[in-house]
This record gives sequence, C-alpha cells and structure tokens, in this order.
Amino acid sequence: MPRIQIVYIYVMILLQIVISDVSAYSFEDIQIHGFVSQGFMISDRNNYLANTEEGTFEFNEAGINFSKNFTENFHMGCQFFARDIGDVGNDEIELDFALADFRLKDSLGFRIGKIKIPHGLYNDIRDVDMLRTFIFLPPVYYDISRSTINAMNGIGLYGNYQFSTMGNIEYQIIGGSKSIDPESGWSRYMERRGIDITQFDIGYIGCGSMIWNPPVNGLRLGMTGIRLDMAADAEIEFFPLPPAYAVSGGPDLKYELNDLMIKVNFIEYTLNDLILAFEYMTFRGDLSLATLSPNPPLVFKIPVRTDTYYLSMTYRLSDILEVGGYYAVFWPDSDDKHGKTLAYDYLGWHKETAFCLRFDINDALAFKTEMHLIDGGSLMMPQDNPEGVDQRCALFLLKLTFSF
Repeated sequence: MPRIQIVYIYVMILLQIVISDVSAYSFEDIQIHGFVSQGFMISDRNNYLANTEEGTFEFNEAGINFSKNFTENFHMGCQFFARDIGDVGNDEIELDFALADFRLKDSLGFRIGKIKIPHGLYNDIRDVDMLRTFIFLPPVYYDISRSTINAMNGIGLYGNYQFSTMGNIEYQIIGGSKSIDPESGWSRYMERRGIDITQFDIGYIGCGSMIWNPPVNGLRLGMTGIRLDMAADAEIEFFPLPPAYAVSGGPDLKYELNDLMIKVNFIEYTLNDLILAFEYMTFRGDLSLATLSPNPPLVFKIPVRTDTYYLSMTYRLSDILEVGGYYAVFWPDSDDKHGKTLAYDYLGWHKETAFCLRFDINDALAFKTEMHLIDGGSLMMPQDNPEGVDQRCALFLLKLTFSF
C-alpha cells in the first residue's frame, strides 16, 4: 500500500482516538473544519477510473476549510483539497474555493473570489463525503469532469426571493474565468478519442442556477447552466490523420470547444427520512480540431451532443444506518445512443445501477460500502484497459471518512 494511504489511515484512527466529540476547531473566531477519507475499489472486469481489476487503495480525499464571520452579513472562507483516484489528482493540494461573501439582504448577496459552480443539486457538496449518502455520485457529476465544473474565479450575485403564496426562489449568477489542469480527468476522457491535451486555455465562463421551493413541504425544482469556450494544444495518439499531416516533436492539433453549454434540470422531494431525486444533464457545443501544419490546415468539426440522467433514492433507517440506490444512464453521443457508428455498440452508452449502505459510527466517523453494476463502455478509459473493454462489469467500493 502506498505510504500516503497508510498515513491517511493512521491519521483518521489517531484523530478518532484522541478526539471523541469534535464538530470544529476555532482560532481567534476562525472556524476550522476538515475531513480525510480512504477508500478501496475492486472490479471483476474493466478498470474503472483506476486499476480496479486488481483492487486499489488509490482512492482518497482530504480537505480543510477556514471561515470567519466579520459581521452578521459579511464572511470570508477558503478550502484546500487533495485527492487521488487512479492517475487523477495524485494528492496534489489545490485551492478548492476562496471567497468573500456579503449579504445585503435575503434577496441579494455578492460573492467574489474562487466560487463553487452551481451545477445541479449537489455540486457544491460533492467533495464533502459526510454530507452525502453515496460514495460515487451519479454520472451527472462523473469524476472525469470535476476540474471543469468544480469552481471558477469571478464575481457572483445570489439571493432568496420570497413570494407571498408561491414559495420562494433561490438564485445564483456568476461570471469570470477558470483554469483546467492538463492532467485532469477531462484530458483523460479526450484520450479515448486519441487526443492528448497538453495545454488548456479557458476564456470567459458564465453560470447560473434557479431553484424553486414551492409551498409543498420537501419539494425543490430547478435548473442550472454553465456556458464556456475552451481551447487547447493537443498531440495525436491514435486519432486518424492522413500521412501528410503527421507531426512529431510538438503539438499536432489546436483543440477548440466553442459555445459549450451544460444544462441540468432537476427535482428533489424529501418526505421525512426519504429523499427522491432526478436530474437530466445535457452537453451541447461545437468541437473543432485543426492541424497546425502543413498549410492549409485540416479541420475536423465534431458536434458535442452528450446526455445523462439519473433517478436516486435514499432512506435513513436509524441514527446510524442509511441506505440508497440510483439508476443512471450516460450517452457520449445522444445522436447515436445505440452505438451504431462504433466498433462495439456498447461503447455508445454507460448504464449504471448502484446500491449503498452508510454507517454513521459517530458524529465524526462514517463508513460506506457500495456496489455498482455497469452495462456499457463509454466511461471506461482505453488507456486503463489496453486489452479492450467488456460490456458488463461490477464495481465494489469501501470508504471510511473522518470529519471534524
């Protein structure tokens, strides 16, 4: 087992022994929270996100956040985060968010800094394991795109507008920019098309959300949207090009993803200890690949038409036990949902059924176990499966999280 995983496990055990009742630390009115988790993944066929066929402990997360209330309406906060999941993350510490927040009134507030992007129901809590039932959230939040939809640098407006008889609306509007690590999961996803991205350039990004809480207890309906343009230098791995356009010793292609729009429509209903949720996400944009030499360049136009949805249910059985499950579907090309244009049709979809058990050992320690039954290969990376991808596989996960 790698040394970093051993350290994580020892830290969690030590903290649990030394600190029996911890909700947060504070230092000169600065609130300090944190979490650390260690997981294990194993699959019967196909490597999924890591070398799971042999079983792997390359699955851990850690974060620490600081916040301070200067007045009733003004506070600042930040979080540092690190994770390792296969070849992604490798425990490099990153600034997850850092912002100043001023709330003028309930219906109008301002944020500036690195702000969490509103994406569906759960993007803002996806990194805090204690706040969710599942180990892996459904493909609407699939991990290959975390670097794209996690947070952005900019300024935002938010608020909650109360109607007289129609409930209330929560809204957010953010504009700014962001950066993406060329070693991120998005790059790994593009490798399945035979393209190795070496440098990202993100221009303006805008996003917003609107959630309606009608006068029905427990019901929430809403939508979120993200709009961005992306450019990158890329090298060819096995993308088909005529011999005259083969290039070596530098970038081969200019990668441009224009007018990318990511939309999510969702509904959530809470009835006592039962939570039902449904989300439908679409990616729409225009991908352009242009050779850098010779002149004139050879240009490929590839429309981006990706859809995914899920339906989930969680139920709190007792103070210590919670169960959950979801069914999710992902289509990389919604115009070819049956994979008719692919070498193997099952590369045209990813259908996933998940079952989860969560045990809250105490307020600070949680243990989860989860089973995934997967049909399809569209999210199986060929670089992780050089001998090919099987249509069906099972994935089993364990995860222990300490939070304070």
